[in-house]
Amino acid sequence: MAKAPLDASKIDATFFLREKQILKSKFPVSRSHWRAGCKKGIYPAGIRISERITLWLASDIDKFLNDVAAV
Repeated sequence: MAKAPLDASKIDATFFLREKQILKSKFPVSRSHWRAGCKKGIYPAGIRISERITLWLASDIDKFLNDVAAV
């Protein structure tokens, strides 16, 4: 039995980031570079809430950026 996608209107936007938000303000790389890095496990994995929408936990992105800055 397939799971129904989450209702995006019920998700608090302060805890989740969309790809566009990450790439414009947090980690400015190309979209294709970001997606390849997520697929390879270099960048945090997103949470697919529908066929066309993937969100990332803001805490995962912040932790990733702190880890990168510490290196």
